[in-house]
Amino acid sequence: MWKDSDPLAQLPHFEHSVIKAYKRQLKNFQIPSGSINNFCKLTPEQRKELKLFDNEQKLRDVEATIKTMPLCSTTFTAFVEGKEENEPIVTTDMITLKIKTTFDLLASDEQPGYVHSERFGFLKLSKVFFLVVDAATKERLVVQDNQVAKSNTVEFELKQRF
Repeated sequence: MWKDSDPLAQLPHFEHSVIKAYKRQLKNFQIPSGSINNFCKLTPEQRKELKLFDNEQKLRDVEATIKTMPLCSTTFTAFVEGKEENEPIVTTDMITLKIKTTFDLLASDEQPGYVHSERFGFLKLSKVFFLVVDAATKERLVVQDNQVAKSNTVEFELKQRF
């Protein structure tokens, strides 16, 4: 793949014509965008309904590839303990940020596996890195790496006075 290639080209049998056919159907199937992330988050039934391939084997190849992809969703909340939701936050308040990343394709009792790399001479479990940056100053507030342990979610909490 080249830097200007469509990320969908990573999937098997996704030649230019298939990518074009998929993107033409976005509006009809109410798919928000033609990103690889949105395509992979469709159900297998929805992907089959798109009728992108002329035979079932190609669709099975795509489904098998999607099952191995690290699809994640992240949610976060920011709040001040002891304050109501509609109360204003002031500069002396201690703000709590809670960030939760979920591996969407794993069951709740599963976790991501080991990192594959020819450069490591040992097994290494997957990690999730949280990078919190001040949008105004572009200052990095914190970088935290968390080991994924015995579930498909990783949570991070930061208490900070801004």
